[in-house]
Amino acid sequence: MKGLIAALALTIPMQALAGYYVGKIQQMEFGPLYGDIVYVALPQASINKPDCVTNPNGYYFAFDSGTKIGEKIFSTLLAAQRSGASVSISGSDTCTVSAGVEDIRWIQSL
Repeated sequence: MKGLIAALALTIPMQALAGYYVGKIQQMEFGPLYGDIVYVALPQASINKPDCVTNPNGYYFAFDSGTKIGEKIFSTLLAAQRSGASVSISGSDTCTVSAGVEDIRWIQSL
């Protein structure tokens, strides 16, 4: 049995350990002080948030809105926030966009 569990653990991609959230967007914070970085606040912590996530203000994800995909992410999250719709966000298990906040790997509008 231990061998089976160990084998299964090796087949789980590391991304499965990244942060994950399903629900509404509480708020987004951005502005000249942050450049193109947008911070995403959630009403509760993301599931499986990595150790690098240390922001105490509820900002669990961040992304660079200065890229083509960043523009799409911003539009989708803003529309979801304004309409009260839920989204699914998966993190990348890294905090390279901004220290203390997980990078967004993908989002899904629900």
